[in-house]
Amino acid sequence: MLNCSKFFKKYFLGLILLFSLTSCEDWLTVDLVDSVTPDNYYKSKEQMDKALIAAYSPLANMGMYRQIFGVVLDLGSDDVFTLEGSFLGYMNYNVANDDENLFKRGRKTTETEVIAGYGIYNSIYEGIMRCNIVLDKLPDSEVPDDAQIEGEARFLRALYFRHLMNLWDQGVVITEENYNDIAIPFTSTSNMAPVIEADLKLILEKEMLPHATDGNFQTGRANIETTQALLARHYLYQGMPEKAEPLLAAIIESNSYALIPIDQVFSVAGDNSSESVFEVQVSDAIGGSTPWFDDNKASAPSSLRNNFIGPTQTGAWQNIIPTHDLVNTFEANDLRKQNFILSDGDPIPYEEGVNYRASDAFPYCVLKGIKSGAYANAENGSGQHTENFPIIRYADVLLMHAETILSSNPTKAIEEINQVRARAFGYATVQELIAAGESIEDYRARKGISLFEALKHERRKEFCFEGLRYFDLVRWGDAEKNTIMTQRGWNKSKERYYPLPQEDINFNDSFL
Repeated sequence: MLNCSKFFKKYFLGLILLFSLTSCEDWLTVDLVDSVTPDNYYKSKEQMDKALIAAYSPLANMGMYRQIFGVVLDLGSDDVFTLEGSFLGYMNYNVANDDENLFKRGRKTTETEVIAGYGIYNSIYEGIMRCNIVLDKLPDSEVPDDAQIEGEARFLRALYFRHLMNLWDQGVVITEENYNDIAIPFTSTSNMAPVIEADLKLILEKEMLPHATDGNFQTGRANIETTQALLARHYLYQGMPEKAEPLLAAIIESNSYALIPIDQVFSVAGDNSSESVFEVQVSDAIGGSTPWFDDNKASAPSSLRNNFIGPTQTGAWQNIIPTHDLVNTFEANDLRKQNFILSDGDPIPYEEGVNYRASDAFPYCVLKGIKSGAYANAENGSGQHTENFPIIRYADVLLMHAETILSSNPTKAIEEINQVRARAFGYATVQELIAAGESIEDYRARKGISLFEALKHERRKEFCFEGLRYFDLVRWGDAEKNTIMTQRGWNKSKERYYPLPQEDINFNDSFL
Protein backbone atom coordinates (compact mmCIF):
# COMPACT_ATOMS: atom_id res chain seq x y z
CA MET A 1 0.00 0.00 0.00
CA LEU A 2 1.29 3.41 -0.92
CA ASN A 3 2.23 5.46 2.08
CA CYS A 4 0.72 8.77 1.00
CA SER A 5 2.46 10.64 3.75
CA LYS A 6 5.92 9.41 2.67
CA PHE A 7 5.05 9.90 -1.00
CA PHE A 8 4.08 13.51 -0.62
CA LYS A 9 7.05 14.22 1.61
CA LYS A 10 9.43 12.82 -1.03
CA TYR A 11 7.56 14.59 -3.82
CA PHE A 12 7.71 18.01 -2.19
CA LEU A 13 11.29 17.53 -1.05
CA GLY A 14 12.15 16.81 -4.64
CA LEU A 15 10.47 19.97 -5.82
CA ILE A 16 12.26 22.02 -3.19
CA LEU A 17 15.60 20.54 -4.25
CA LEU A 18 14.81 21.28 -7.90
CA PHE A 19 13.91 24.89 -7.16
CA SER A 20 17.02 25.35 -5.06
CA LEU A 21 19.20 24.38 -8.01
CA THR A 22 17.61 26.93 -10.33
CA SER A 23 17.58 30.68 -10.20
CA CYS A 24 14.65 32.00 -8.20
CA GLU A 25 15.23 35.64 -8.89
CA ASP A 26 13.25 35.81 -12.10
CA TRP A 27 9.97 34.39 -10.88
CA LEU A 28 9.89 34.30 -7.07
CA THR A 29 11.03 37.86 -6.46
CA VAL A 30 8.23 40.04 -7.79
CA ASP A 31 7.77 43.74 -7.13
CA LEU A 32 4.12 44.39 -6.27
CA VAL A 33 3.99 47.66 -8.13
CA ASP A 34 0.21 48.02 -7.91
CA SER A 35 -0.14 47.06 -4.24
CA VAL A 36 0.19 49.09 -1.06
CA THR A 37 2.62 47.56 1.42
CA PRO A 38 4.24 48.84 4.62
CA ASP A 39 7.49 49.19 2.69
CA ASN A 40 6.15 51.39 -0.10
CA TYR A 41 3.35 53.31 1.60
CA TYR A 42 4.83 55.57 4.26
CA LYS A 43 6.64 57.89 1.88
CA SER A 44 4.84 61.10 0.96
CA LYS A 45 3.76 63.95 3.22
CA GLU A 46 0.12 63.00 2.63
CA GLN A 47 0.73 59.38 3.57
CA MET A 48 2.54 60.31 6.77
CA ASP A 49 -0.26 62.72 7.68
CA LYS A 50 -2.78 59.92 7.23
CA ALA A 51 -0.67 57.64 9.41
CA LEU A 52 -0.67 60.36 12.07
CA ILE A 53 -4.45 60.76 11.87
CA ALA A 54 -4.71 57.00 12.38
CA ALA A 55 -2.73 57.46 15.61
CA TYR A 56 -5.37 59.89 16.90
CA SER A 57 -8.21 57.59 15.90
CA PRO A 58 -8.14 55.08 18.82
CA LEU A 59 -9.00 57.91 21.23
CA ALA A 60 -12.40 57.92 19.54
CA ASN A 61 -12.93 54.16 19.61
CA MET A 62 -16.02 52.68 21.24
CA GLY A 63 -13.83 51.37 24.05
CA MET A 64 -12.31 54.80 24.57
CA TYR A 65 -13.81 58.28 24.75
CA ARG A 66 -16.56 57.62 22.24
CA GLN A 67 -18.50 55.65 24.82
CA ILE A 68 -17.20 53.66 27.75
CA PHE A 69 -13.78 54.99 28.74
CA GLY A 70 -14.86 58.35 30.12
CA VAL A 71 -17.54 56.56 32.13
CA VAL A 72 -15.38 53.74 33.49
CA LEU A 73 -12.73 56.17 34.73
CA ASP A 74 -15.19 57.57 37.28
CA LEU A 75 -16.50 54.26 38.55
CA GLY A 76 -13.71 53.68 41.02
CA SER A 77 -14.44 56.95 42.82
CA ASP A 78 -17.02 58.26 45.27
CA ASP A 79 -18.75 60.35 42.61
CA VAL A 80 -20.91 57.66 40.99
CA PHE A 81 -22.34 54.19 41.43
CA THR A 82 -24.19 51.73 39.24
CA LEU A 83 -26.99 49.28 39.90
CA GLU A 84 -26.94 45.52 39.98
CA GLY A 85 -28.65 44.33 36.82
CA SER A 86 -27.44 47.26 34.72
CA PHE A 87 -24.85 46.68 32.01
CA LEU A 88 -22.01 47.85 34.25
CA GLY A 89 -23.67 46.28 37.27
CA TYR A 90 -23.64 42.97 35.44
CA MET A 91 -19.91 43.42 35.08
CA ASN A 92 -19.70 44.22 38.81
CA TYR A 93 -18.47 47.79 38.53
CA ASN A 94 -18.94 49.37 41.97
CA VAL A 95 -22.48 48.10 42.40
CA ALA A 96 -24.16 49.85 45.29
CA ASN A 97 -23.90 47.75 48.46
CA ASP A 98 -22.15 45.00 46.52
CA ASP A 99 -18.83 43.62 47.72
CA GLU A 100 -17.89 42.14 44.35
CA ASN A 101 -16.90 45.24 42.40
CA LEU A 102 -14.31 45.30 39.67
CA PHE A 103 -11.51 46.69 41.80
CA LYS A 104 -11.93 44.11 44.52
CA ARG A 105 -11.24 41.24 42.18
CA GLY A 106 -7.57 42.06 41.96
CA ARG A 107 -5.29 42.17 38.97
CA LYS A 108 -4.98 38.43 38.44
CA THR A 109 -8.64 37.94 37.60
CA THR A 110 -9.44 35.15 35.17
CA GLU A 111 -12.42 37.02 33.74
CA THR A 112 -12.46 39.09 30.59
CA GLU A 113 -14.21 42.20 31.94
CA VAL A 114 -15.55 45.15 30.06
CA ILE A 115 -12.08 46.66 29.77
CA ALA A 116 -11.12 43.82 27.45
CA GLY A 117 -14.49 43.20 25.82
CA TYR A 118 -15.03 46.85 25.01
CA GLY A 119 -11.46 47.36 23.98
CA ILE A 120 -9.98 49.89 26.40
CA TYR A 121 -6.73 47.98 26.82
CA ASN A 122 -6.53 47.05 23.15
CA SER A 123 -7.45 50.56 21.99
CA ILE A 124 -4.63 52.06 24.04
CA TYR A 125 -2.09 49.65 22.57
CA GLU A 126 -3.54 50.21 19.12
CA GLY A 127 -2.80 53.90 19.56
CA ILE A 128 0.74 53.19 20.80
CA MET A 129 1.40 50.88 17.85
CA ARG A 130 0.23 53.50 15.34
CA CYS A 131 2.44 56.13 16.96
CA ASN A 132 5.40 53.75 16.74
CA ILE A 133 4.74 53.16 13.05
CA VAL A 134 4.83 56.91 12.40
CA LEU A 135 8.06 57.33 14.36
CA ASP A 136 9.66 54.32 12.66
CA LYS A 137 8.68 55.23 9.10
CA LEU A 138 9.18 58.99 9.22
CA PRO A 139 13.02 58.99 8.87
CA ASP A 140 12.79 57.03 5.58
CA SER A 141 9.92 59.06 4.17
CA GLU A 142 10.06 62.07 1.85
CA VAL A 143 9.60 64.32 4.90
CA PRO A 144 12.12 62.93 7.42
CA ASP A 145 12.53 66.29 9.15
CA ASP A 146 8.83 67.03 9.62
CA ALA A 147 8.99 67.98 13.29
CA GLN A 148 5.24 68.40 13.68
CA ILE A 149 4.45 64.86 12.58
CA GLU A 150 7.08 63.52 14.95
CA GLY A 151 5.94 65.78 17.77
CA GLU A 152 2.29 64.84 17.52
CA ALA A 153 3.15 61.13 17.40
CA ARG A 154 5.29 61.49 20.53
CA PHE A 155 2.56 63.45 22.32
CA LEU A 156 -0.06 60.82 21.53
CA ARG A 157 2.22 57.98 22.55
CA ALA A 158 2.87 59.69 25.88
CA LEU A 159 -0.88 60.17 26.36
CA TYR A 160 -1.60 56.50 25.69
CA PHE A 161 1.20 55.37 27.99
CA ARG A 162 -0.10 57.70 30.73
CA HIS A 163 -3.51 56.02 30.45
CA LEU A 164 -1.83 52.64 30.90
CA MET A 165 0.03 53.87 33.98
CA ASN A 166 -3.22 55.15 35.45
CA LEU A 167 -5.08 51.88 35.02
CA TRP A 168 -2.63 48.97 35.20
CA ASP A 169 0.39 48.06 37.28
CA GLN A 170 1.85 45.91 34.50
CA GLY A 171 2.14 46.33 30.78
CA VAL A 172 4.39 46.07 27.80
CA VAL A 173 6.67 48.99 26.90
CA ILE A 174 6.52 49.12 23.11
CA THR A 175 8.43 51.76 21.15
CA GLU A 176 9.47 52.22 17.53
CA GLU A 177 12.60 50.23 18.34
CA ASN A 178 10.91 46.98 19.40
CA TYR A 179 7.34 47.08 18.05
CA ASN A 180 8.08 44.36 15.50
CA ASP A 181 9.28 41.93 18.17
CA ILE A 182 7.09 38.87 18.59
CA ALA A 183 7.18 38.68 22.37
CA ILE A 184 7.91 41.59 24.70
CA PRO A 185 7.82 40.76 28.42
CA PHE A 186 5.44 42.36 30.88
CA THR A 187 7.04 44.89 33.18
CA SER A 188 5.90 47.39 35.77
CA THR A 189 4.06 50.28 34.14
CA SER A 190 6.34 52.54 36.15
CA ASN A 191 8.89 51.77 33.42
CA MET A 192 6.68 53.74 31.03
CA ALA A 193 7.35 56.97 32.94
CA PRO A 194 10.79 57.57 31.34
CA VAL A 195 9.27 57.12 27.85
CA ILE A 196 6.50 59.61 28.64
CA GLU A 197 8.91 62.16 30.04
CA ALA A 198 11.43 61.74 27.24
CA ASP A 199 8.81 62.10 24.49
CA LEU A 200 7.22 65.22 25.97
CA LYS A 201 10.48 66.89 26.94
CA LEU A 202 11.88 66.32 23.46
CA ILE A 203 8.84 68.05 21.94
CA LEU A 204 9.38 71.05 24.18
CA GLU A 205 13.16 71.20 23.83
CA LYS A 206 13.03 71.08 20.02
CA GLU A 207 9.75 73.05 19.76
CA MET A 208 8.37 70.42 17.42
CA LEU A 209 4.80 71.73 17.65
CA PRO A 210 3.18 75.13 17.14
CA HIS A 211 1.82 77.20 20.00
CA ALA A 212 -1.93 77.47 20.46
CA THR A 213 -1.89 81.05 19.17
CA ASP A 214 0.27 80.36 16.10
CA GLY A 215 -1.39 80.81 12.74
CA ASN A 216 -0.43 77.31 11.60
CA PHE A 217 -2.01 75.55 14.59
CA GLN A 218 -4.89 73.27 13.60
CA THR A 219 -7.74 72.93 16.07
CA GLY A 220 -7.97 69.55 17.75
CA ARG A 221 -4.32 68.65 17.37
CA ALA A 222 -1.52 68.69 19.91
CA ASN A 223 0.52 71.85 20.43
CA ILE A 224 3.20 73.13 22.79
CA GLU A 225 0.70 74.02 25.51
CA THR A 226 -1.05 70.63 25.38
CA THR A 227 2.38 69.05 25.74
CA GLN A 228 3.20 71.20 28.76
CA ALA A 229 -0.16 70.36 30.35
CA LEU A 230 0.19 66.62 29.82
CA LEU A 231 3.75 66.59 31.18
CA ALA A 232 2.60 68.64 34.18
CA ARG A 233 -0.22 66.19 34.91
CA HIS A 234 2.24 63.33 34.56
CA TYR A 235 4.56 64.98 37.10
CA LEU A 236 1.69 65.56 39.54
CA TYR A 237 0.64 61.93 39.24
CA GLN A 238 4.27 60.99 39.91
CA GLY A 239 4.36 63.15 43.04
CA MET A 240 6.62 65.82 41.53
CA PRO A 241 4.72 69.14 41.86
CA GLU A 242 7.95 71.15 41.69
CA LYS A 243 8.47 69.91 38.11
CA ALA A 244 4.85 70.55 37.15
CA GLU A 245 4.75 74.16 38.37
CA PRO A 246 6.87 75.92 35.70
CA LEU A 247 5.06 74.07 32.90
CA LEU A 248 1.65 75.16 34.17
CA ALA A 249 2.86 78.70 34.81
CA ALA A 250 4.07 78.92 31.21
CA ILE A 251 0.61 77.97 29.92
CA ILE A 252 -1.09 80.59 32.10
CA GLU A 253 1.43 83.27 31.15
CA SER A 254 1.00 82.52 27.44
CA ASN A 255 -2.53 83.99 27.59
CA SER A 256 -3.57 81.32 25.10
CA TYR A 257 -6.61 80.16 27.06
CA ALA A 258 -9.55 81.50 29.04
CA LEU A 259 -12.53 80.15 30.94
CA ILE A 260 -15.89 80.02 29.16
CA PRO A 261 -19.41 80.37 30.68
CA ILE A 262 -20.30 77.46 32.91
CA ASP A 263 -23.27 76.37 30.78
CA GLN A 264 -20.89 75.80 27.84
CA VAL A 265 -18.48 73.50 29.68
CA PHE A 266 -18.42 69.99 28.13
CA SER A 267 -21.06 70.98 25.58
CA VAL A 268 -21.21 71.56 21.84
CA ALA A 269 -21.08 75.31 22.48
CA GLY A 270 -17.80 74.77 24.30
CA ASP A 271 -16.15 72.46 21.79
CA ASN A 272 -12.66 73.68 20.87
CA SER A 273 -13.26 76.87 22.82
CA SER A 274 -10.76 79.09 24.57
CA GLU A 275 -10.91 76.69 27.53
CA SER A 276 -9.99 73.63 25.49
CA VAL A 277 -6.37 72.58 25.94
CA PHE A 278 -6.89 69.12 24.44
CA GLU A 279 -10.08 67.24 23.70
CA VAL A 280 -11.18 64.21 21.71
CA GLN A 281 -12.93 65.39 18.57
CA VAL A 282 -16.48 64.22 17.87
CA SER A 283 -18.20 64.79 14.54
CA ASP A 284 -21.91 65.30 13.91
CA ALA A 285 -21.67 62.97 10.91
CA ILE A 286 -22.73 59.36 10.99
CA GLY A 287 -19.82 57.15 9.93
CA GLY A 288 -19.25 53.50 9.22
CA SER A 289 -21.69 50.83 8.12
CA THR A 290 -23.84 51.56 11.17
CA PRO A 291 -23.66 54.30 13.81
CA TRP A 292 -22.26 51.77 16.29
CA PHE A 293 -18.96 51.24 14.50
CA ASP A 294 -15.91 53.45 14.11
CA ASP A 295 -14.28 54.76 11.01
CA ASN A 296 -10.52 55.17 10.95
CA LYS A 297 -10.75 58.90 11.55
CA ALA A 298 -9.19 61.37 13.94
CA SER A 299 -12.67 62.10 15.28
CA ALA A 300 -15.49 59.80 16.28
CA PRO A 301 -18.41 59.88 13.81
CA SER A 302 -20.43 60.78 16.90
CA SER A 303 -20.43 59.89 20.57
CA LEU A 304 -22.49 57.26 22.35
CA ARG A 305 -21.96 58.72 25.82
CA ASN A 306 -25.61 59.72 25.97
CA ASN A 307 -27.02 56.24 25.49
CA PHE A 308 -24.66 54.93 28.15
CA ILE A 309 -25.45 57.42 30.91
CA GLY A 310 -28.56 59.36 29.84
CA PRO A 311 -31.85 59.04 31.77
CA THR A 312 -33.78 55.80 31.42
CA GLN A 313 -37.01 57.70 30.74
CA THR A 314 -35.56 58.74 27.38
CA GLY A 315 -34.62 55.16 26.53
CA ALA A 316 -30.98 55.47 27.62
CA TRP A 317 -29.25 53.08 30.03
CA GLN A 318 -28.26 55.44 32.89
CA ASN A 319 -25.34 53.17 33.74
CA ILE A 320 -23.81 55.54 36.26
CA ILE A 321 -25.65 57.56 38.87
CA PRO A 322 -24.24 60.52 40.84
CA THR A 323 -23.90 59.79 44.54
CA HIS A 324 -25.73 61.84 47.18
CA ASP A 325 -22.30 62.63 48.60
CA LEU A 326 -21.23 64.35 45.38
CA VAL A 327 -24.50 66.25 44.99
CA ASN A 328 -24.31 67.50 48.58
CA THR A 329 -20.81 68.87 47.93
CA PHE A 330 -22.20 71.68 45.77
CA GLU A 331 -23.03 74.92 47.54
CA ALA A 332 -26.44 76.54 47.17
CA ASN A 333 -25.40 79.13 44.58
CA ASP A 334 -22.97 76.93 42.64
CA LEU A 335 -24.20 76.85 39.04
CA ARG A 336 -22.18 73.73 38.29
CA LYS A 337 -24.74 71.51 40.00
CA GLN A 338 -27.61 72.43 37.66
CA ASN A 339 -25.32 72.31 34.62
CA PHE A 340 -23.67 69.00 35.44
CA ILE A 341 -26.42 66.99 37.18
CA LEU A 342 -30.13 66.38 36.60
CA SER A 343 -32.26 66.43 39.76
CA ASP A 344 -35.94 65.70 40.14
CA GLY A 345 -38.02 68.09 38.02
CA ASP A 346 -35.09 69.50 36.04
CA PRO A 347 -35.78 69.88 32.30
CA ILE A 348 -33.97 67.41 30.03
CA PRO A 349 -32.32 69.75 27.49
CA TYR A 350 -32.81 67.59 24.42
CA GLU A 351 -36.36 66.44 25.25
CA GLU A 352 -38.71 69.40 24.83
CA GLY A 353 -41.19 69.66 27.65
CA VAL A 354 -39.79 66.61 29.50
CA ASN A 355 -38.48 66.88 33.06
CA TYR A 356 -36.31 64.39 34.88
CA ARG A 357 -38.24 62.02 37.14
CA ALA A 358 -36.16 60.93 40.09
CA SER A 359 -36.68 57.60 41.84
CA ASP A 360 -35.10 55.66 44.68
CA ALA A 361 -32.96 53.79 42.15
CA PHE A 362 -32.11 56.86 40.06
CA PRO A 363 -32.14 59.90 42.36
CA TYR A 364 -29.94 61.87 39.98
CA CYS A 365 -28.62 61.66 36.43
CA VAL A 366 -25.41 62.87 34.81
CA LEU A 367 -26.07 65.87 32.55
CA LYS A 368 -22.51 66.95 31.82
CA GLY A 369 -21.43 65.99 28.32
CA ILE A 370 -24.83 64.79 27.04
CA LYS A 371 -26.76 68.02 26.49
CA SER A 372 -26.77 67.84 22.70
CA GLY A 373 -28.58 64.65 21.83
CA ALA A 374 -31.43 62.35 22.68
CA TYR A 375 -30.93 58.63 23.07
CA ALA A 376 -33.02 57.79 20.00
CA ASN A 377 -33.56 60.44 17.36
CA ALA A 378 -35.39 60.14 14.08
CA GLU A 379 -32.30 60.09 11.89
CA ASN A 380 -30.25 57.29 13.38
CA GLY A 381 -31.89 55.97 16.54
CA SER A 382 -28.54 55.31 18.12
CA GLY A 383 -28.13 57.65 21.07
CA GLN A 384 -25.48 59.70 19.33
CA HIS A 385 -24.46 63.17 20.35
CA THR A 386 -21.71 65.52 19.39
CA GLU A 387 -19.92 66.95 22.44
CA ASN A 388 -16.15 66.61 22.26
CA PHE A 389 -14.61 64.93 25.30
CA PRO A 390 -12.22 67.28 27.15
CA ILE A 391 -9.04 65.56 28.34
CA ILE A 392 -7.45 68.78 29.64
CA ARG A 393 -9.29 72.06 30.24
CA TYR A 394 -7.86 75.44 31.20
CA ALA A 395 -9.72 75.19 34.51
CA ASP A 396 -7.57 72.13 35.21
CA VAL A 397 -4.42 74.08 34.36
CA LEU A 398 -5.42 76.76 36.87
CA LEU A 399 -6.25 74.30 39.66
CA MET A 400 -3.20 72.12 39.02
CA HIS A 401 -0.99 75.19 39.18
CA ALA A 402 -2.69 76.38 42.36
CA GLU A 403 -2.00 72.97 43.87
CA THR A 404 1.72 73.23 43.11
CA ILE A 405 2.07 76.63 44.86
CA LEU A 406 -0.23 76.22 47.87
CA SER A 407 2.73 76.42 50.23
CA SER A 408 5.11 78.65 48.29
CA ASN A 409 2.62 81.26 47.09
CA PRO A 410 -0.81 80.79 48.74
CA THR A 411 -2.00 84.25 47.67
CA LYS A 412 -1.52 83.36 44.01
CA ALA A 413 -3.05 79.94 44.55
CA ILE A 414 -6.16 81.48 46.09
CA GLU A 415 -6.51 83.89 43.17
CA GLU A 416 -6.35 81.03 40.65
CA ILE A 417 -8.89 78.93 42.55
CA ASN A 418 -11.16 81.96 42.76
CA GLN A 419 -11.04 82.36 38.99
CA VAL A 420 -12.65 78.96 38.67
CA ARG A 421 -15.13 79.68 41.47
CA ALA A 422 -16.13 83.05 40.02
CA ARG A 423 -17.16 81.33 36.80
CA ALA A 424 -18.97 78.60 38.77
CA PHE A 425 -21.00 81.13 40.76
CA GLY A 426 -21.81 83.34 37.78
CA TYR A 427 -19.60 86.29 38.59
CA ALA A 428 -17.67 88.16 35.92
CA THR A 429 -14.71 88.89 38.17
CA VAL A 430 -12.97 87.50 41.22
CA GLN A 431 -13.65 90.79 42.98
CA GLU A 432 -17.40 90.24 42.63
CA LEU A 433 -17.02 86.71 44.01
CA ILE A 434 -15.15 88.02 47.05
CA ALA A 435 -17.69 90.80 47.61
CA ALA A 436 -20.47 88.19 47.62
CA GLY A 437 -18.71 86.14 50.29
CA GLU A 438 -18.21 83.14 47.96
CA SER A 439 -14.42 83.07 47.70
CA ILE A 440 -12.42 79.94 48.44
CA GLU A 441 -11.31 81.58 51.69
CA ASP A 442 -14.95 82.11 52.70
CA TYR A 443 -15.72 78.52 51.79
CA ARG A 444 -12.90 77.00 53.80
CA ALA A 445 -13.73 79.23 56.76
CA ARG A 446 -17.33 78.01 56.73
CA LYS A 447 -16.19 74.39 56.46
CA GLY A 448 -13.30 74.73 58.91
CA ILE A 449 -10.86 73.06 56.50
CA SER A 450 -7.40 73.79 55.12
CA LEU A 451 -6.77 75.48 51.81
CA PHE A 452 -5.57 72.16 50.38
CA GLU A 453 -8.81 70.44 51.42
CA ALA A 454 -10.79 73.29 49.90
CA LEU A 455 -8.86 72.85 46.65
CA LYS A 456 -9.72 69.15 46.65
CA HIS A 457 -13.41 69.99 46.99
CA GLU A 458 -13.10 72.46 44.13
CA ARG A 459 -11.52 69.89 41.83
CA ARG A 460 -14.24 67.38 42.67
CA LYS A 461 -17.04 69.78 41.72
CA GLU A 462 -15.33 71.16 38.64
CA PHE A 463 -14.25 67.87 37.06
CA CYS A 464 -16.96 65.42 38.11
CA PHE A 465 -17.72 62.90 35.33
CA GLU A 466 -14.53 63.75 33.42
CA GLY A 467 -12.52 60.78 34.66
CA LEU A 468 -10.18 62.62 37.05
CA ARG A 469 -11.64 62.08 40.53
CA TYR A 470 -10.42 58.53 41.12
CA PHE A 471 -6.84 59.37 40.19
CA ASP A 472 -6.93 62.53 42.32
CA LEU A 473 -8.00 60.50 45.35
CA VAL A 474 -5.27 57.94 44.73
CA ARG A 475 -2.43 60.43 44.24
CA TRP A 476 -3.47 62.43 47.31
CA GLY A 477 -3.52 59.26 49.43
CA ASP A 478 -7.21 59.88 50.17
CA ALA A 479 -8.67 56.75 48.61
CA GLU A 480 -7.88 54.65 51.68
CA LYS A 481 -9.62 57.23 53.90
CA ASN A 482 -12.65 57.83 51.67
CA THR A 483 -15.81 56.63 53.41
CA ILE A 484 -17.67 55.53 50.29
CA MET A 485 -14.70 53.72 48.80
CA THR A 486 -13.85 51.91 52.03
CA GLN A 487 -17.49 50.88 52.41
CA ARG A 488 -17.21 49.31 48.99
CA GLY A 489 -14.17 47.36 50.18
CA TRP A 490 -11.52 49.40 48.35
CA ASN A 491 -8.05 48.32 49.35
CA LYS A 492 -4.94 49.81 47.76
CA SER A 493 -3.03 46.55 47.63
CA LYS A 494 -5.78 44.86 45.60
CA GLU A 495 -8.05 47.45 44.04
CA ARG A 496 -5.73 50.24 42.88
CA TYR A 497 -5.37 48.80 39.36
CA TYR A 498 -7.57 47.09 36.82
CA PRO A 499 -7.02 43.41 36.03
CA LEU A 500 -5.16 42.66 32.83
CA PRO A 501 -7.21 41.00 30.08
CA GLN A 502 -6.86 37.25 30.48
CA GLU A 503 -6.06 36.75 26.80
CA ASP A 504 -2.96 38.90 27.19
CA ILE A 505 -1.87 36.93 30.23
CA ASN A 506 -2.32 33.70 28.26
CA PHE A 507 -0.34 35.07 25.32
CA ASN A 508 2.56 36.41 27.34
CA ASP A 509 3.95 34.05 29.97
CA SER A 510 6.02 36.81 31.56
CA PHE A 511 3.01 37.97 33.62
CA LEU A 512 4.18 38.49 37.19
